[in-house]
Amino acid sequence: TAMFILSPKVNQPTPMFNSLYDEWNAFGIKVKLDYIGKQHEQKKNKKQSDKWLEWKEIIKLRNKLKTHFKNEKINNNCLKDWNKLGGGDDLEFFKKNIKNHFAKYQNYLILCLHTYIPPVRCEYANMMVIKSKFYDKLTTAEKDNGVYLLNDLKTRKVIIIGKKNRKVLKEKNTLIDVPKQLNKIINVFMDLKYIVYGTKKTDFTPFLLGKGGRGKVVTLMNKQLYSKNFIRMMFLFTNKKIGTTMMRSSFSTHFRKGEKSIIEKNKICEIMNHSPLMQETTYVKKD
Repeated sequence: TAMFILSPKVNQPTPMFNSLYDEWNAFGIKVKLDYIGKQHEQKKNKKQSDKWLEWKEIIKLRNKLKTHFKNEKINNNCLKDWNKLGGGDDLEFFKKNIKNHFAKYQNYLILCLHTYIPPVRCEYANMMVIKSKFYDKLTTAEKDNGVYLLNDLKTRKVIIIGKKNRKVLKEKNTLIDVPKQLNKIINVFMDLKYIVYGTKKTDFTPFLLGKGGRGKVVTLMNKQLYSKNFIRMMFLFTNKKIGTTMMRSSFSTHFRKGEKSIIEKNKICEIMNHSPLMQETTYVKKD
């Protein structure tokens, strides 16, 4: 704000403020260089240390939740069981039970998206479900301004917008194969969504659902809501306010242990939408 008052146009200070502008500019450069220097040291600050969770602990959490839903019988038989019920009280009770588990299962799914695939930021917030044959018919602008789950069931792929990569590395949008285990979890989630909200797997619909005030369902989760939900979810699971940035840092620190080939580094960084240098200087942390 101060720099804008001193220089309404970039690098063109009002003559009467020349001296003061130079002082503020020098201060800003010093703060930026100090920040970069600390980043390059790769040391955790106090806030990061307090919230830090090793990657292996995050994977343990994922496995714990997998066992939880297995015990609760939230699995790929849910839709079959639903279809067997003709109606009446049994059907309503079954639907109510699924609805009670839906939010937690969606959180589990989000955790799986950030662990079975190298963690991105909040790109999944706006992800749309679409069949490959319909995706191919989208315009270039539509492809470049959306994140898509190519919903071909057995061979799902996620397309992440590569805006940063295109700007810095001249890369195209990133195409990610969905791992087999994650694909199974997505199938169950799609079944639950159909039972509770009537959303079919073949529909062109938002992948994730959010909640507005007083539990009102928002059909499309935005990045701000996704970020807040992610921190809230991790706090409920771990008692630590871990966001997507911390998740990326934990993964990068784990991934960079031991020697990795340039090809491996580039492949992971392409998915995470940053350069290997950015991963090394910003996300890898040491005690």
